[in-house]
Amino acid sequence: PWGQGAAAALAGLAAAGALIVGAGDVAAWLAGRAEPAAAARHGALAVALNPWNDLARAQYGLALSGLGRRDEAQAQFAEARRLGPREPWYAELAARELLQAGHTAEALEAYRDFVRLWPWYVPAYESALSAHSDLLFRAEVALDEAAAAHIIGSARAILDQLERQKAKEPPGRPRRPMDVNTPVLQQARATFAP
Repeated sequence: PWGQGAAAALAGLAAAGALIVGAGDVAAWLAGRAEPAAAARHGALAVALNPWNDLARAQYGLALSGLGRRDEAQAQFAEARRLGPREPWYAELAARELLQAGHTAEALEAYRDFVRLWPWYVPAYESALSAHSDLLFRAEVALDEAAAAHIIGSARAILDQLERQKAKEPPGRPRRPMDVNTPVLQQARATFAP
């Protein structure tokens, strides 16, 4: 009887775990199919079943974002970042959502975190610097010199980090070297040059 009870308990835990993971997977699949309302329902279920699951939080946030529920999406991305502080994707999701909501300073900070968390990944720098370029254009059109100065300072910090990371690459490295001369990065250097 003892062994059977333990086996039943373990089977129950396995089934609950499959349900939790499954709800998050379904939410991501539905979000990818442009069905944000259904994705939000499954994301809410995944978070309710497993509130400490950072990936479920991020997927739920994506679904909420697809519904235009910006504040709720931001809260889910913030919680995903708190639960998974070393996951760069959560910083990128938060940055994009903050930009959509018009929270420029917080978005710039999230983009700096994104490249800090993924320092060797050139597309992270490209994404962050492209967002900075778009924001700079908007600030210049609005004649907002203070915002433009803040954006330029943030972009320069990212470019400095890129150069420091490139300098850390050892000779004979086991992976392909960072290509820091992509068109996006060249344009960013030209745009944000001192």
